[in-house]
Amino acid sequence: MPTPAHTAAPEVDTESAPAKAGKSNFFTKRSSSRPLAASGDATSATATHALVNGVEVSAEWELRLAELLRSDVQPSERGRQLLEMLPQLPPAGRLQALRRAAEMLPDDGYAPLNKMLSDPETPADELDALMRDLLHRPDSLKLPALLTVARTGEHPYRGDARDILAVVLGEDFEEDWSTWEKVIAAWVEQETENLAADAPESPAPTERSARSPR
Repeated sequence: MPTPAHTAAPEVDTESAPAKAGKSNFFTKRSSSRPLAASGDATSATATHALVNGVEVSAEWELRLAELLRSDVQPSERGRQLLEMLPQLPPAGRLQALRRAAEMLPDDGYAPLNKMLSDPETPADELDALMRDLLHRPDSLKLPALLTVARTGEHPYRGDARDILAVVLGEDFEEDWSTWEKVIAAWVEQETENLAADAPESPAPTERSARSPR
């Protein structure tokens, strides 16, 4: 089994890489959505209501998001609450909330984002946001998640995911998923060892007197 030499993962240029036939436009598309400010006057939203996928939503979503983003709760908790709000938001609100949640959720809270990314039924603009977030995650999360996308036959980003894996690992194993799994597992294991070796050693504990204080 070929095992690529483990070097620092190369940067993947998602803006200038050429688009390929039969692939998504992930590498060439730029987002045009207006980001939601974490503070400011959001009271101009009107209180009209509509049904989206059978769920009642309101134009007040901008105010709701702004209030949550200004709250004093920990960022990871805000990210979790943003994801919980998604079903009650219109498409534009979902995308903004998802982007902010991805910024706030730490690596150990990535599971709900991974679930959305691996689902080919997730809206295309949300998949694009999730893919861009994933590229900034550590290889231990990024590579297995990309492999899941690459091997999902109906996923619109399967070709892009495999291309990124081939760039990082230095070889394209096409649809030999067993080899992909083994090479990724070896890569992640080596990365974990390298990180452990580079981590500063904890200071040795000082010897404490066994005598009770007087």
